[in-house]
Amino acid sequence: MHPPRSIQVPATVTRTNLFHEIGREPDRRKDRNAADSLRAVWRAAGTTAGLTVLAVGALAAPADPHPGHGPPQIAVADHKFTPATLQVYERDSVLFVWPGPDTDHSATADDGSFDSDSGKSPGLVLHKINDYYAVEFSKAGTYSFHCKVHPDMTGTITVKTVPNDVPLAGPPTFSRLTAKPARLCTTRSRHCAHPGTTLRFTLSEPGDVRALITRRGSHRVAREIDFSAPPGPGRRRISFGSLAPGRYRITLVAIDAATGTSGPRRHVDVRVRR
Repeated sequence: MHPPRSIQVPATVTRTNLFHEIGREPDRRKDRNAADSLRAVWRAAGTTAGLTVLAVGALAAPADPHPGHGPPQIAVADHKFTPATLQVYERDSVLFVWPGPDTDHSATADDGSFDSDSGKSPGLVLHKINDYYAVEFSKAGTYSFHCKVHPDMTGTITVKTVPNDVPLAGPPTFSRLTAKPARLCTTRSRHCAHPGTTLRFTLSEPGDVRALITRRGSHRVAREIDFSAPPGPGRRRISFGSLAPGRYRITLVAIDAATGTSGPRRHVDVRVRR
């Protein structure tokens, strides 16, 4: 299993561990496409059960699980899992969160299908405050879990089949994207009163958006900006910081925070003047 990598997340979350998917056999072609989206959206770790994109907003209070809503949470603190029993549906994800003060706990499936601290002995289990571990369940069934440091800490997640009358919305998509001005200045440009550019776009559904700025002809990301956007027409001022003069491409990716799926990318080209 690959080691966790930190990502930029809201202030209420300090870092991420892993996103794990349960109940699906590896699909190399699908996972390769998902991995490509993942690199452009969130830095996360792969698992043997498959790779899935996850977008996380500010963590709110746990909600009743229901398809199409944000992922429910299980707090790992005070020497217990809260709630200790949870019901979700196929393709739902669950967030295990370590709010503290005690964080020397793991979330480990009894059957070994997921483990927040895989490869660690009980004595090495220690999380930072507000760490989280996300698990997506693709197959109906009952999943029991425990803390491998404190075996008396136990819990159960029941995964039900999605009812036929529940519509499954697709990921958010951009129908247009423009940048004005297209010839812009930065903090290192001469006589620059308003550095950066304003993006105007239309989004089909609410989503978490990542803007990637790359130099034309290069795949290296020079700058990343994350924000949330409602459905319909939107605008966002993008700063280029002190990037050098030249031609750049701004690529937008939108993710449905409830399902973790991303829509097609849209891009616009701009030029930074001297």
